Amino acid sequence: MHHPVTISVTVPVHNTEKYLPTCLDSLLAQTYPHLEIICVDDGSTDASLQILQAYAAKDARIKVYHQEPAGVSAARNTALLHSTGDFVTSLDSDDYIAPYTYEKAVACITDEVDWVSYGIQLVDTNGNPLPDNDGYYATHYEGTLDFTPDMANRMNVCIWSKLWRRSIMVEHNMLYPQGLVHEDDAIFYMFAPFVRKAAFINDICYYYVQRRGSIMHDDRKTIADAEQYLGVLRYVFDFHTKQGFNPLHNHFFLCQFGRAYHLVERFCPEHQRHQLAALFKAMAQETGLAAAHPRDWRIRSLNLPGKVLSFFIRRRSRRTQYRLGPLPLFSVIHNAGGEAKYQFDFLRNILLRLRSC
Repeated sequence: MHHPVTISVTVPVHNTEKYLPTCLDSLLAQTYPHLEIICVDDGSTDASLQILQAYAAKDARIKVYHQEPAGVSAARNTALLHSTGDFVTSLDSDDYIAPYTYEKAVACITDEVDWVSYGIQLVDTNGNPLPDNDGYYATHYEGTLDFTPDMANRMNVCIWSKLWRRSIMVEHNMLYPQGLVHEDDAIFYMFAPFVRKAAFINDICYYYVQRRGSIMHDDRKTIADAEQYLGVLRYVFDFHTKQGFNPLHNHFFLCQFGRAYHLVERFCPEHQRHQLAALFKAMAQETGLAAAHPRDWRIRSLNLPGKVLSFFIRRRSRRTQYRLGPLPLFSVIHNAGGEAKYQFDFLRNILLRLRSC
């Protein structure tokens, strides 16, 4: 008889005393019992560590580690290195999950499934649902599917909305990049080439709390953010090179490169676009990506002069608008995993003006 699938839930914690009980209660309420809950306090100065210790005293599945403040990636690495489950996942200490989450996820697991991904709901700090305006967090696939680079390009990279087969991470010594934000991009694209099949659950399982003061909601300058993404790209490039898995020809690295550039460019002021393209172009040349894929649109777009690019193209969130100077012509709306939608802005604006007359 096969042993039950065990899940290691890693919870990095830093000064989240207000939200931590809700997070931990959602784990203890899981209908699937075979869990180990590894909490790492990253130098909290509030009551977070005391809360963790109180919960650990009540439930033996909870293990608590404390470290001097070193950042979320260091906390995730500590938790990962102490995990022993068949699959590993993460839960941020200001978020929470539905009680059926891991039961539904384990029901999808077969010998070939290396990833299980489930639905996300954005909520405010009072638990009220918020819209996912660009469809990034939506699950557009269903069931168990062979995994491809195109699928990776359309998924969200959130580490906490997935179960990951731990043996893959151990075998290839996968660790989060310390000192960099966007650590989820790094681990996602390090792991993706080794995935055989992925299972998708459309039900809402993870509740992602939107609050001021969290890392993902801190304001960052565009160029500084680009440098963080470039650091993550180098980290993944070096990882796959050491693994003997050529990052120039596995197409996952090309997907990551194009996605990183798009994510930064969509918020980039027009006067910084030339500098931004130059940074990514230098990276493409440095790694050999430009020489390996000279005809790919993600590489060729870097050669467009910044002024030309801003004159004809404007990107906002998941919308790419084609224009003639100040005159918008049409938009392509990209929904993650879904069909692109076209909106004819010029005709739409005329109709809206006629309606208002």
